[in-house]
Amino acid sequence: MNIDVQINSIKGRIEALSAAPRQKEALLKLVEPLFGKVFGHREVLMILGCAVATGAKYVAILESGGVIEPVQGLGKGKYRFAVK
Repeated sequence: MNIDVQINSIKGRIEALSAAPRQKEALLKLVEPLFGKVFGHREVLMILGCAVATGAKYVAILESGGVIEPVQGLGKGKYRFAVK
């Protein structure tokens, strides 16, 4: 599958989440810099420049919506975008 198609699919799933428009806007900022990478809360905080609690909430929204999935074997709290 083409990378642009995958990125657009992820963005579409974020738009479909039951989250506030401002949250969706922030979540969309994560897709391109983190696509294809394993990331954790630290990367989310660096990209968005948000508080720790806010970053954790964003990760929880993405995980509960099936947009990201946990990665095993790289330590706790590591994720990647779920490609469907």
